[in-house]
Amino acid sequence: MQIIDRFEDLQDRLTEEGGSLRECHIIELDLSSIDWSGAQLVGVVFERVRFDGTHFNNAALIGVLFIGCDLVDTVFLETTFRQVVFGPDGDRGCVLTHAAFIGATGEELAFVRSDLSRVAFTGTHFSVAAVLDCSLEECRLLGADWQAANFAGSSFAGGQMVQCNFAGASLAGTKLIAVIVIECDLAGARLDGAAMPGAKLANCSLREIDFTAASVAPIVFASSDLTNARFDGLALGNADLRETTLDGARFVGTQLEGARLAGARGAGVDMSGARLEGCDLSGTTLLESQLVGAILRKATVANTDLTASNLTRADLRMSEWSEATLAQVDMRGAILGPTSFDECD
Repeated sequence: MQIIDRFEDLQDRLTEEGGSLRECHIIELDLSSIDWSGAQLVGVVFERVRFDGTHFNNAALIGVLFIGCDLVDTVFLETTFRQVVFGPDGDRGCVLTHAAFIGATGEELAFVRSDLSRVAFTGTHFSVAAVLDCSLEECRLLGADWQAANFAGSSFAGGQMVQCNFAGASLAGTKLIAVIVIECDLAGARLDGAAMPGAKLANCSLREIDFTAASVAPIVFASSDLTNARFDGLALGNADLRETTLDGARFVGTQLEGARLAGARGAGVDMSGARLEGCDLSGTTLLESQLVGAILRKATVANTDLTASNLTRADLRMSEWSEATLAQVDMRGAILGPTSFDECD
């Protein structure tokens, strides 16, 4: 493999290969003036190279390695990646701040210990992708497909994700602090050790997720699908669970004081021992669900359907029940007084 550390030598090589490059190792050059659009780069190593503001539009990168490179404001429009790695040179990773990946596709793409702050991923599709120990603070992801990708140890603080696919992805050890996630698919994603304080998820598919594995769980899930999700024992006071789908979800022993569940619906929900003081259950449907020993003091239960649910030993003191459907509900041993029941069936 030819080592190139002089700009003139690189220009000669590009001229020979018609603007493309194969099997060479480029070291410590400033290539910001070169437009790589349409180029085919195969088996190239870029080490401590500067690409700030360059374009790789419609380029094909195959077996390319970026080591400790600067790619600030770089644009990857309709770029194809295959076996490409953006990795560190010692303690210094690649810097891709403000870079834009638009319509880019590929497989076996990896970012390792790199700075992806304020990067935009729009309409991208990467299979077998990894983003390990990277900073993606304030990044913007729109219509990006990261199915089954590995984001272990990365930080998305303050980022925005809209209509993205993270189904089956690993978010183990990630920081999703104050992120906004809208209409995204995270079904089956792993959250082992993830910290999600201040995260807001709306209209998302969160099926089969075990939130108990997260170090800090989010509390805003408005209009999301939480089928078979697990929240056992978590502190979710004042959580926003309005209009959610809760089929088979588990909230055993969960702290849900002041939570908003208006319009939530589900069957087979387990809220045994949950603390639901002061929560709003208006218009909620919980069919054949378990609320054994749950605490619903001062809760609002209006137009709520609890058909065939189990409220044995539940604490209902000072709660307000109006036009609730209680057919086949088991309330044996429940603490009822003082409780208001108005036009309940």
